[in-house]
Amino acid sequence: MTRQSKIPPVLSLPIIADLAPRGDGTFILKPRVIELADEDTWISPKDAARVVGVSLTEVYGLLDAAEPFLVSRRPARWKILVSLKSALAFRRATVKEDFWEAAGRTARDTLLASNRAALMELAAPAM
Repeated sequence: MTRQSKIPPVLSLPIIADLAPRGDGTFILKPRVIELADEDTWISPKDAARVVGVSLTEVYGLLDAAEPFLVSRRPARWKILVSLKSALAFRRATVKEDFWEAAGRTARDTLLASNRAALMELAAPAM
């Protein structure tokens, strides 16, 4: 009986450069300019689950509007994108064992406050 090797999940990151063909069979690597609106990278909930280390259904629970542990936006009706910055901040904050207990209340409140501020900034009309 052979055991199947478990392949670790692959995290897809955004493209930061483009390959432009020169016409003679060679290519030029052109870096993408990051605009101010694109400061944060947006990933799928599936990738957010991999970053945070929880299941996909638990990620949707972390997107709750009452307690937003992750910052998200909806570019379309059925599409949800999660902020990579908020996923990494959540992962760093939950490394401490007392995050979910009373002793970690200040860290949890700080994370929630920063996520609420980010959500308010996303909801504000662009000028």
